[in-house]
Amino acid sequence: MDLRPSSVYAMSKSYCELLLKNYAQNKGIKWNILRMFNVYGNDQNIKNPDVGLVGIFMNLIREKNLIEVKGSLDRFRDLIHIDDVVEAWKLCLEKNKTNQIFNIASGKATKFSTIINNLINIIKPDQKVKVIQKGVTYGDLKGSLADIKKTKKYLNFTAKTKLENGLLKMWQNENKK
Repeated sequence: MDLRPSSVYAMSKSYCELLLKNYAQNKGIKWNILRMFNVYGNDQNIKNPDVGLVGIFMNLIREKNLIEVKGSLDRFRDLIHIDDVVEAWKLCLEKNKTNQIFNIASGKATKFSTIINNLINIIKPDQKVKVIQKGVTYGDLKGSLADIKKTKKYLNFTAKTKLENGLLKMWQNENKK
């Protein structure tokens, strides 16, 4: 699929892919690109307010009982647990497919409201957590959903971790720290 980056972040990723392909072609190096979508899971730094949607929401629920969401709660992302990402990387190495680009994702659109409600049920099921929609984030997309057909076909990969289980596992790991 042709790339049509719509943000500075997406443009930087696209440019890195072009650099890799050009360098590898000139040097005769085999390569693969794994595009990972919204990875979450154990040992993610949930205190960093700028990285990782799930971690950010998790920390806000724990620390403030308040989540201020810029934009609509109907926005969605394609979330994938770190355990599934590791499995996809292993398969990519084992299958020995080269000079390919693979989307590493669940292939499922998960609304912000679903993520937040699941986290509230895990972290503070008996408490009221306030969720406020506030303003917008410039350049933010309504949604991001990966096409994973190629990854399924060539790597025989399908994400196995259900959202609820992955969130619970991440929260349990966070509480061990």
